[in-house]
Amino acid sequence: MFSPNRPTLRRTLTDAPGIALAPRPASTKKSLPISNAQPTRPGSRRRGWAAAFLERAAALSPDPGARARRALEAADAKELAGAPQAASALLAAAAEGPLGERESALAERLKGQIALDLRRFGEAVPVLVQAARRLESIEPALARATYLEALRAAHIGAPFGGELLRHAAEAARNTPSPSGTSGAFDLLLAGLAIRSTDGYAASAVLLKRALRALRDQDGRDEEDVRWPGFARAVALDLFDDHTCHAICTRSVELARERGAVGVLPLALNYLAVLRTFEGDLDAAEALVEESDAIIEATGAARIEFAKLPLAGSRGDEAALSKLVEASEPVALPEVRACCLPSASTPVPFSTTASATMRRRFPRQGEQARETS
Repeated sequence: MFSPNRPTLRRTLTDAPGIALAPRPASTKKSLPISNAQPTRPGSRRRGWAAAFLERAAALSPDPGARARRALEAADAKELAGAPQAASALLAAAAEGPLGERESALAERLKGQIALDLRRFGEAVPVLVQAARRLESIEPALARATYLEALRAAHIGAPFGGELLRHAAEAARNTPSPSGTSGAFDLLLAGLAIRSTDGYAASAVLLKRALRALRDQDGRDEEDVRWPGFARAVALDLFDDHTCHAICTRSVELARERGAVGVLPLALNYLAVLRTFEGDLDAAEALVEESDAIIEATGAARIEFAKLPLAGSRGDEAALSKLVEASEPVALPEVRACCLPSASTPVPFSTTASATMRRRFPRQGEQARETS
């Protein structure tokens, strides 16, 4: 069960400047725990207040260099607080500089992340790849993390052109190997690059190693609130239930602890898919409703892929068909990994709903590359 000190969604949102929620409606549902979570870290802070503080600090800085650096920090905080448009405005102010080489590369990386969150995948991939190349000689670990972001963007945007995926995968394969022992995300990057160029079978062993390393790591990488990134989709795709449960649960906890409402809806959707596969449909529905509440409050791009397996598991063919017809083509990786019926997917779908899904989200060799 959650500690009573844990920040809830409504406390996170209402503490953020400029966000007001309607009164909570009466509900007969009992509270649904996510996991046996640890208490909130003493040093955690609300992203909304942090973003507002940094934005004000940037505006009051007389030195142009300090003003640009603080604007960049404020832009990053705004993005994680679920305000990509405001982040873009601050990023433009930071770009006026002067910025050092590292800060300039970080600004380019943030530009790519904003484009990804706004679902502008054709823009996000080349920007993230270029930022990763610049970071190779400055901060190699961050460069590899940026290549992972580029691959994620390319996987989602691949239905609009396989060239995006090839571009990101080839760049990732050519990045210098880390010195010393490869970490979980180094293995994940290598595995995804191989998968994107050589196929599923060639990458499976390496991706399984990456997931085991990710599950067993000591938490140092959780300093990045976007942790564990694309690894959630990989765990679902490889049917690694143990790792999927561990990282999907922890990613929601981490986003809540840090007040990162900009990344929380995606984490909630992955966890809702997991809860659906576990048969806890009420918990899955509660997570989806929480995600929708955040998106409604922040005006972020809708993320709804968890609703499809949930509707299928409830046997609601009409709702499922409606959701499939309304789904964007860019939802392909999440839909195919989480929802498309197959011999190994434990989610019930009717013949009509299955046909609708296959028409909207065709397999490789039909219309689009299978990307997840």
